[in-house]
Amino acid sequence: MMSQGVQAFASQLGRLGYQIEIDGDWVIFEYTVPGGTYAGRMVTKGIRVPPNFPATTPHGIDFTPRFENRPINQNAGHPERSHPSRRWGNEGEHWSRPHPGWNAEPKKDVATYMAHVAELWMTT
Repeated sequence: MMSQGVQAFASQLGRLGYQIEIDGDWVIFEYTVPGGTYAGRMVTKGIRVPPNFPATTPHGIDFTPRFENRPINQNAGHPERSHPSRRWGNEGEHWSRPHPGWNAEPKKDVATYMAHVAELWMTT
């Protein structure tokens, strides 16, 4: 059974124009990197949505494929820090980057979260 958090996240993401797939607590969609080192690259992104979204922000993002010049580095800070994907294993990356100001954020929605995700890519 799909949680209300996943339903809310998927619905809002769909209204932003993304074609989504839901697999348990994962929302999966194609994403074009908006800027930074990988601008214009297409990835498949997976976001594991907490059951109580929007009260809680997602933990971070997973994506596949991994980029050839980005080694897994669990001990670095942003933008170098990455882990094997929780969704796709070594074929992808997981970025543990929850929205830093979510608790104080007045507009806790997918558009706000995706702006955070875009900023991560812009600074990578």
